[in-house]
Order: sequence, then C-alpha cells, then structure tokens
Amino acid sequence: MLESVIGLFRKLFSGIMTLLFLILPLFGEPGYARGPMVDMGKFTAEPVWADEFDGDALDLTKWKDHHWGGTTVRRGSYWNIEMAEVKDGFLNIKTEYLPEGINGGPPGFYTCGIDTNGLFEQTYGYFEVRCILPKGAGQWAAFWMLNDGMGEVTGNGHSGAEIDIFESPYYSQKSIFYHNAVSSNIHIDGYGADHKGANICKTIVRGDPYEEFHTYGLEWNEDEYII
Repeated sequence: MLESVIGLFRKLFSGIMTLLFLILPLFGEPGYARGPMVDMGKFTAEPVWADEFDGDALDLTKWKDHHWGGTTVRRGSYWNIEMAEVKDGFLNIKTEYLPEGINGGPPGFYTCGIDTNGLFEQTYGYFEVRCILPKGAGQWAAFWMLNDGMGEVTGNGHSGAEIDIFESPYYSQKSIFYHNAVSSNIHIDGYGADHKGANICKTIVRGDPYEEFHTYGLEWNEDEYII
C-alpha cells in the first residue's frame, strides 16, 4: 500500500521512477542504517513532482504501465495495470490469483508495475516513497529508478544505471533481521551477459514494515547515492 510518492529535484534528465513486484533471490547480511542524515535543506521547499493518490483511479498523466499495456508475463506471474487500485487516498498494488484472468487472459497470479517513463524524468535530487510492504511469501515490492542509458555496455556505469532504492523480498525469512530487511542495489551494462550489479546495503527496518508506513528515500548527486 502506497500513501505517497514524492520527488524533490533540481535538474532534468532521464531517471524513471518505477514501482513494481519481482520474484528473485538476494543474499547478504542486513544491518541497521547508519551515517549522517540527508541534508534536506539542499533541496527546494516544495516537490517538483508528487502523487498523493487522491481520487478513485490512477493518474495516467503521472504513471504508465511498466510493461506497455495489456497483460504481460513477468517471472512466473502476469502483470496488468488493472491491479493498481486507488482508493481512500492510497494506491494498492494488488497481487491475486485470478482463475478467469483479466479481460480473457490466462489464469494465474496477477500484479503490476507502474513507472513515469516519458511523463516525468529527472537527474539528481531527492526521491522518496512512503508505503507499507506486502505481506506474503514470494512477493517482491520495489521502488526503482532506471536510466535510459542503462543498457549501454560501458563497464563503468557512466551511461546510466538501474538504482534500486529499495526491494522487499524477505517476508518469508524467519529471522527478524531478514524478515524486516530491505535491499538497495545498483545495476549497469544491461541485463544480458555483460550485466554487472552490486548490493549497496540491506537495511533492517525498525517497527513492522508490513503493518506500518515507512519512508524509503534516495539522495542522488554527482558523486554518490545516499540511501
């Protein structure tokens, strides 16, 4: 469940915000967040772009289907933008088994991903989402940014990257240190044989991220990513 998505920015370019579900394994030891707080005084007082999910439908001037419309296959499930429900000031990205499919589609588990590609694109600044993570083994909530040049094979990421502000695949883990953790990652050089990726951190979320709203944010500047 998402309560809001906000960006505070200074420059324009092609970072695409993406909300989606995946099914993949990650590894590593999680820990509590540490280091200095993000200096919010560096950014504009009002967000350049935000969605508080007012109304009773997804705002298609701000969001589009991450998989180009209709029903598409994604890692053992089906994606259809009809699984994004706006109600009572919240966006719910649902995951359900639909024996009749959607609009004549095959039976199976359905969910969706949405992004701002072609509608809002931005270089540098502060990006955040406030949400409750999904409860259920095999579900994988995520808040990404994706650069247009990520697929170019340069070996150094200068052409662009996939920036995973958070991913949440650990619900089924019995240990509270994994169960309540989220992962942050960087990927470059496309998704083929030349792909390179690194886990920045796995952070233990204080409180219950599956019952309570938490804010997940990224400062992206010319020198670094601060999760």
